[in-house]
Amino acid sequence: MQAKRREWQFLRLTLIIITSVLPLVIIMVGFSTTPFIYAQTNNVTNSSSTNTTSTGKIFPPDAMPYNMTYGEWSAKWWQWILSIPTENNPLNDDNGRNCAVEQSGPVWFLVGTTGGLIERTCTIPSGSAILIPVINGECSYAEYPSFRSESELRSCAITQMDKATQLKARIDGVDVTDLNTYRFQSPLFNLTLPENNIFGLPAGTTQAVADGFWILLEPLTAGNHDIQFGGGLVDVSTTGTVNFATEAVYHITIPDTAVTAQQPSNTTTTTAITITDP
Repeated sequence: MQAKRREWQFLRLTLIIITSVLPLVIIMVGFSTTPFIYAQTNNVTNSSSTNTTSTGKIFPPDAMPYNMTYGEWSAKWWQWILSIPTENNPLNDDNGRNCAVEQSGPVWFLVGTTGGLIERTCTIPSGSAILIPVINGECSYAEYPSFRSESELRSCAITQMDKATQLKARIDGVDVTDLNTYRFQSPLFNLTLPENNIFGLPAGTTQAVADGFWILLEPLTAGNHDIQFGGGLVDVSTTGTVNFATEAVYHITIPDTAVTAQQPSNTTTTTAITITDP
């Protein structure tokens, strides 16, 4: 009995030590009553990882893939995702059935989730680079009609992403390091919201600025690949509480047959619009 008592005391002490050195952040997803729990860490990188995966490379932050910066590609991503009605929008896709909706050009867009974990299966044409939205946000005049300037939109988007934590991206089992260096802001860009858009806003045109963490992969080799990414937004303060977590897992097939990638049909524009007082 003494040995058993000492063993229990040792286990109890071990548990106390573990819980004291690994504080947890509980992130409530959307309006769900089930929390997603993440271990709190001091950074988001893994020194043993590499940004050259076993099957492909990541464009560096200062690159201009296909003659566009990361920030410009992020604007293209938002223009794409917000132009698709709710009923077939990839953000509402829980298995990959909408993976190819409105995809074109040399870069294939993946999407995160509106909260929580979703696993998808997707076939991507050979020769396509892959844009990964680790976690991102945007602010538009349509969402914030009191805003009157680009600087207000930009400040709004930056404030959202300043709350980002627990970032992760993994390509075929290899962690992407230094994710904090892959944060990008977009230029001011135009948006066209369709009827029944995912924001539930009136259809029409507006302008926006985006901020977020992005990874752009060079085309992967033919075969099967796994891509996992996500993060959280946490802000517990006197002014309000923001608790959000997203994680997406893609099981990707790249066919053997090469497909010539088309150039983007649209370009990111920053044409000014007149904002009038209500």
